[in-house]
Amino acid sequence: MPLAYIPKSLLNTSQSQPITSIHICAEPPNAVFAPKDNADPATEKLTNHWVVYLITSPSQSIRLDPSPSGPGNTLDLIISAKDRADINAVKTVILSTAPNLNVGNIIDQITSANYGTYTFGDTGQGCRFWISSLLDLLCKAGYTIDSSEATAAREALGVVWNELGEPVSASQQTGTAEGAF
Repeated sequence: MPLAYIPKSLLNTSQSQPITSIHICAEPPNAVFAPKDNADPATEKLTNHWVVYLITSPSQSIRLDPSPSGPGNTLDLIISAKDRADINAVKTVILSTAPNLNVGNIIDQITSANYGTYTFGDTGQGCRFWISSLLDLLCKAGYTIDSSEATAAREALGVVWNELGEPVSASQQTGTAEGAF
């Protein structure tokens, strides 16, 4: 599984960083397909790209970005350090974490469960399913401690959100595209 650390030195410096919470975030919506001529924008199918932020301090986070940029739409997990002020989310669900959790614990779970063998769907969609599966893995490992927060995250992942953090119209919603592990 390609784990792409940006910068590469993050591989060595991030593993022991403590995690204070996990944020599951939807980025602004995008059209699923290129717009057709004379298409009504109000019925255009939309989706959000979802990412995970491992909050490591009041001002810093580690971003896990599941990208279909590998050969044949396979997963490249882009791991980068981000200022919390740079989080550009239209929907965020915050998960409380177990004490003493660190970034290395999460990465170890991802690799040991072979979550890097993921292949996105034909259209390159599937980040919602991958993150939902990761959420299940983290809950099972005891890394998240509030089941109601996990339920809220699963529900949020099933919805497409607009720039105001509200669900898009029913005609613009798309289902969760499942990739394959």
